[in-house]
Amino acid sequence: MELGIRSPSPDHSLAGRIAWITGLRLAFLVLLLGATATLYLRGELARYPFSLRVVFVTIGSGFALAALYAAVLRSGKRLLSLAWSQIALDQITWTAIVYVSGGASSGATSFYALTCLVGAILIGLRGAAFAAALGIGIYALLCAGFHFGWVYPPPDQDAASYAVQTAQLIYPLLVNTLGVTVVALLAGYLAERLRLTGGALQAATRRAFEAERLAVLGRIAAALAHEIRNPLGSITGSIEMLQESPSLTDDDRRLCEIVRREARRLNDLVGDMLDLSKRRPPTAQATDVAALAREVVALAANAARGSDVHVRYEGPESEAALARCDAPQIRQVLWNLVRNAIQASSAGSTVIVRLELSEREVTLAVDRQELEKIPHRAHPMLGVFLTFQYKGQRQFEVQQSRYTLEFTKHFQVVQSSLDPDDLLKGLQDNVDDLTDEVERHQVKKHPEQKEKLEADLQARLKDYTEMMDFISTRGLRPMTLDGVNSAASGWVFFSIKNKFIGPWRRPEQFVLRLPVEDVIVEFPFSLPPEPGKVILRKRPEGQGN
Repeated sequence: MELGIRSPSPDHSLAGRIAWITGLRLAFLVLLLGATATLYLRGELARYPFSLRVVFVTIGSGFALAALYAAVLRSGKRLLSLAWSQIALDQITWTAIVYVSGGASSGATSFYALTCLVGAILIGLRGAAFAAALGIGIYALLCAGFHFGWVYPPPDQDAASYAVQTAQLIYPLLVNTLGVTVVALLAGYLAERLRLTGGALQAATRRAFEAERLAVLGRIAAALAHEIRNPLGSITGSIEMLQESPSLTDDDRRLCEIVRREARRLNDLVGDMLDLSKRRPPTAQATDVAALAREVVALAANAARGSDVHVRYEGPESEAALARCDAPQIRQVLWNLVRNAIQASSAGSTVIVRLELSEREVTLAVDRQELEKIPHRAHPMLGVFLTFQYKGQRQFEVQQSRYTLEFTKHFQVVQSSLDPDDLLKGLQDNVDDLTDEVERHQVKKHPEQKEKLEADLQARLKDYTEMMDFISTRGLRPMTLDGVNSAASGWVFFSIKNKFIGPWRRPEQFVLRLPVEDVIVEFPFSLPPEPGKVILRKRPEGQGN
């Protein structure tokens, strides 16, 4: 069962519009056929035999094309091509009507603008622009044909009533061109606005259903969390009592410790589920942030991986660091940061929780030295490992392509993140070029060095392969986080190849910027890193969002 709504596919929506337009086109052809038949019954065929035959052939072609449109529409294939074809053939049809109804000064030229409306309905602004350009082009070609004698007026009509001189053609040509252009622009604009409005409405409806679904899941999660916590408490208590038994061997005690640690980890996850299902506004009160940080460090030291990743607190030990904040929420934020840092650390690493006091501020930072140069790199770049944990009710877009890295010591060079797919393609091209250069040129030029050249090639190809495997499996990709998919992590890559960067400085200064909705979060840091100096900061007022 799926809660929410499924937005219609573009092809399905286009098929509906084409069906409506085809029906209206048939109705218009019926009216045009009726008017022509009335002239025929009044004996006008003898007076205008050529013109009426052109009209009858045009109407018959219109009905034949309508049948063809219906057949293609029924198959459900190439609907976009069908829409473009309808626009083009309509403009050609109107040109035949214009030819027999007065030429350049015919009132049927307004049908060109009608096709612009059809193009806007079927395709949008591009369709309206195509219809206008094609209609104006065919109409201008018809006028040129009359002027240069390529096309003659219908033989059954008074040639004097057709404009063929330049002075006679300029005015209707300019007026019709202006009219068709204005109609196309207005129709295209309104079609785009309608499309955007409809998309926003669908998105709002989808979010409403998603919020309802998440609310239901939250209530279910809360109930399950309470049910899970009871056996977890029993397991933890039983294991602690079992560990006190003197008959246990060292292996037994080690296994008991693993069970106790995993039970505590599951209990933490259950606590996160409960926090997610019971959102509350923050309650600010005076809080000793130093004591809170020391408490989180002590908890992290006993958590999973606490034995191979060291967590250290740096800051005042006896002095209170008071700040007005919501203590439980700040504790949860700090715990999430520390836990993410531990999960992303290799064995033997150190996570530093640093607290700094100033006259009016308390700065709390978690430093894992997360920005590193990537080993085995075959392309000059830096990699940043990022972890996102989202606990909101709406959707959060992880857009890796919008992240930037500023080199503050090199004329403030700002590098955008590299697209992983483009990076892989470039590396593959490098592999192909390198292989071709060595096997087809260097080996032929120096056959006596074949073994050495091939060995060097294999070593370099190994570096490329490792790099490509690392990027494809560990690179951060765009994704949407919500209540179901709430976590994402991966590497973001930045090129360091820039003519304005020059030689590297020591230390090198950077600012990593992550746009989050209408806010830009900045992480200033240096390489080699200084312990405890990675600090999340807010951009000062007056410098943009």
